Amino acid sequence: MSLFFLIMLAGCQLPFSSPTSSNVHLVIDAGSSGTRFCPYEVDNQCRHLDVSQDCLSIKSSGGLADLPEPEILRIMKDGFQNLQGMNIEKVVVLGTGGFRRLPATKQAQQMELVRSAVTAQFAQSEARILTGEEEAQLAYIAMVAYRDGKRDHVILETGGATVQIAGQDLSPMSIPAGLNAMRNLSGPPAACRENTKPSRDRFHNCADGLRKVFRSQSWYASFFQNRTLSNVYALGSSWKSIFTVAKATKIDQKELELQGIRICSSSQQKIVEAGVPEKFASASCYLHAYQFVLISELNLQELHAGEGSWPPGAAISNLFAGCPAGLPGN
Repeated sequence: MSLFFLIMLAGCQLPFSSPTSSNVHLVIDAGSSGTRFCPYEVDNQCRHLDVSQDCLSIKSSGGLADLPEPEILRIMKDGFQNLQGMNIEKVVVLGTGGFRRLPATKQAQQMELVRSAVTAQFAQSEARILTGEEEAQLAYIAMVAYRDGKRDHVILETGGATVQIAGQDLSPMSIPAGLNAMRNLSGPPAACRENTKPSRDRFHNCADGLRKVFRSQSWYASFFQNRTLSNVYALGSSWKSIFTVAKATKIDQKELELQGIRICSSSQQKIVEAGVPEKFASASCYLHAYQFVLISELNLQELHAGEGSWPPGAAISNLFAGCPAGLPGN
């Protein structure tokens, strides 16, 4: 496929220290639930010097796709103030599922507000919206960088608005059924709601309700094909929460099911004690049931904890001068 290029963090981190390299590629992740500033140092061959560089999350009431102009301007100003001292070569703002779900006219208007706001802070910049397939491919490339060039993997990325999958021999795919989108699509089922009383039946009741909704969608057959995928890395903050609770870097389908049953039958306090931040504890049952349905419908037997998300892939894409459009063989 020819590409033009290959949730939940909150609050501001401390300002980054100034890097020694002059090649700093700044990727701004305009996600559905928040905005992250991700600066990456690259060498003259467009390779990461530190692919694990943290992103800076700017506190806001939502994603850029849904915010008014004054709030967008404030986010850009705050972000760049925290990056003072960096010798940034170029800035690229990339909108994801939050922008893709907007009507075309509103989408263009909102992206123009974002484009103007970032240009006011840094002249050498651009802003555009990723397709779901491009987002998936960028996440795959990011994992190649995290794995020191190894390419024999598949990525499954769960966001708030969309879900992506991509791999070396797997065409990038995306569906509008992220955690927040599926919650809206499904109602959600009574057992998935945050105020539902804990019980051992709650997990499977929630999962059964979500499974019916997945299977009723027009995109179900193309995404949930009958295939066997191995060496799958799970990306996204929701998966990070699951691996934190598991205290492991990989989890199989049965382990996820048992963990979900335990979470859905636990009190809020017990869920917090298991490692889930208090503000997300009430949604943890739904999260586990959702991810269990997702991987069981994809026929995934085991998943590894992935690193980061798609921004490191964007930083070494042809959005930046001297970087290739993709990887050899793709």
